[in-house]
Amino acid sequence: MSLRRRDLLAAGAALALPGCRGVGLPRSLVPDSPCPTPSYWSTWGVQRLGDADPIGRREAFARPAAAAGRLTEANLFGPEGWSQAFKPVHADLILLLDLGWNQAPGWGGIADGSRPGAMEINEAKFPSLKGAAGQKLSKLTEMVQLLGWKGLGVHAAVQPPPGVATEPYFRSQLRAGHQSGVLYWKMASPGRIGIRALAELSEFAGGEAPNLVLENSFSGGPLNDQVNAGQTLSMSGSGRFRTWDQGRMLDDALEIASFSRVFRTGEATPQLSIPSTLDRVADLLLRGGAARGNDFLLNCGDEAYLAAALGCTVGVMRHPAMKPPPGGGDDPRLLRYRISEVVRALRWQRIAPPWPVGYSRTDLDIARLEDDWRLGAGETPDMGAIGMLVRQSAPSRVARNTTLAAVSSDGIAPYIVSSHHPNGAVAVAALPRVFAGRGVVYAEADVTLQVEYPMRPVAVFGRFKSLTLDLVGPPPEFKVLAQDLASGEAVDITARLSIAGSTMVIPGDVISRVGQSASPRDDQSDPGLVIQIFRE
Repeated sequence: MSLRRRDLLAAGAALALPGCRGVGLPRSLVPDSPCPTPSYWSTWGVQRLGDADPIGRREAFARPAAAAGRLTEANLFGPEGWSQAFKPVHADLILLLDLGWNQAPGWGGIADGSRPGAMEINEAKFPSLKGAAGQKLSKLTEMVQLLGWKGLGVHAAVQPPPGVATEPYFRSQLRAGHQSGVLYWKMASPGRIGIRALAELSEFAGGEAPNLVLENSFSGGPLNDQVNAGQTLSMSGSGRFRTWDQGRMLDDALEIASFSRVFRTGEATPQLSIPSTLDRVADLLLRGGAARGNDFLLNCGDEAYLAAALGCTVGVMRHPAMKPPPGGGDDPRLLRYRISEVVRALRWQRIAPPWPVGYSRTDLDIARLEDDWRLGAGETPDMGAIGMLVRQSAPSRVARNTTLAAVSSDGIAPYIVSSHHPNGAVAVAALPRVFAGRGVVYAEADVTLQVEYPMRPVAVFGRFKSLTLDLVGPPPEFKVLAQDLASGEAVDITARLSIAGSTMVIPGDVISRVGQSASPRDDQSDPGLVIQIFRE
C-alpha cells in the first residue's frame, strides 16, 4: 500500500464513525475536520459568465482571452468578491485561479506570442502584491489562506519559451510554485505540450515539489463522440466515451491518468454534463480499477453529487455571481442557484474521502440512458454543434465496490450511481435527465441498495420515490438519525421509516424534507443527507 493511499483511507476511517459506539446519540453526524483530499473551486465559470454587462458576458463566453482578463484582484478579493462564496466549506476547497492570473490585461491568447504559463503573477491585475515573483505568489497564498480556504491552486500551462530546454524550465517552475506554497496545478490540455512532456513534468515534481498536486486531463471536446469544432478525430456520433476516436480517447486518458495525482474528466457541454461526465467516469473507473498501481484520483468537474457518490474529487465551476448564458442560451439546471449541493458533497467527503481508482472494482449496467439537447448559439462555444440535436448516453447504473442498485420506475428512469467506501460508508445518488424541449426531468424511482455494514453512514443525494436499504445484521433495537449534509444537527427519523426485519424503507418525502432542510430560501439544490443507525 502506498503512503498516499494509506493516508487517504486512514483519514476516512477516522472520520466515518462519529458516535457509533457511544452510549448517547451524536448531535451531528458530520465531522468538523475538513476533507483531506484535493477538491477545488475554479474561477473559470464566473470569469466567463460573471459579467453583469451582456455584451461583456458574450465576449467572455466566446473568447477565453476575454474571460482571462476578468481575473483581477478586485473581482476576486473585493468587498463582494468571488472568494466570498462557499464559506461553509472553504477549508475543504482549494481556491484555484484559472486562465489569466499570470497574464497582463489585454492579453490576446496564445496566438499573440506571449508565454502561456510562467509561475509569475501579473502585478497589473493584482496591484497590492509587490516584490519579486516568488514573494508576490507567497503573499497571494497567504491572502487565500487567511480567508479560510485550504490553499491556492493555479492554472498551469508551463510550455517552455522558444529555445529554452524543457527539463531546467520545468524544474524551475515547480520550485517556484513549491516555494510559494501553491498546492495544486490544473494543467492545460496535453495538446499544448504533449503527453510525454506531461509525464516528465510529473516525474520532476516528485523531487522539486513533493506536496504539489498535478491535475491532468485529456484533450477532447465537450461532447463524447460527437461533432467538436476544429477537431479531426474519428467520430461515429454514438455519444459514448469508449467509442470516441475508435477508442483512442479512452486509451490516451488512461495513459495520462497513470502518471497523474488527479485526472480531470474534462469539459462537458453544460446542458448534457451529467451523461457526458458519467460515461467518462464509468469507463475510467472500469478500466483503471483493473490495475492496482493506478494511484490517481478522478475529478468529476462540477458534478458534485456524482463525485460524492462515486468517491471522486470535485472541480467546482458554479458560483452565485454567474449570470444566464448570453444570447438567450438556456441553463436548464441553474447551477448558480445550487450552491448547497457543493456544501453537501464536500461535507459527505469529510466522512468518506475520495479514494484512488486502482483500488476498487466497478460494475456498469449494460442498459444505457440517453439525453439530448438542441444547442443554441448562446449555449456552447463549439461552433460545429450550434443548431444540432446532440445526444449523450451513459450506463443507467454504476456501482463502485458494491452491487448495482435495483431500480423500479414507471416511466423515465434516473441515472443511479452508488459506492461502498473502503471505510464501510455507502453513498447513492439519483441524477436527473435532460431533454430538448422539456429541460430537466426528475425521474423519481424506487431504489434498493445493499448495505453490508448497517452501522456505517449512508449518504443519499437527489430525489427518490423511495429508498430501500437491504441491511446485513442490524441490531435488534436501534434509532435512525438523518441530517441534511449542509446543516449541523441530526434528527431522529425512526418513526418515519418502514422497517421489517433487515429491510428499511425511507420514503422519498423524508429524503426531500430532511435533505433540503438547510437550504437557503433562494437555493434550488437537490436533497443531500446522511443517515446512520445507532443502538438504543
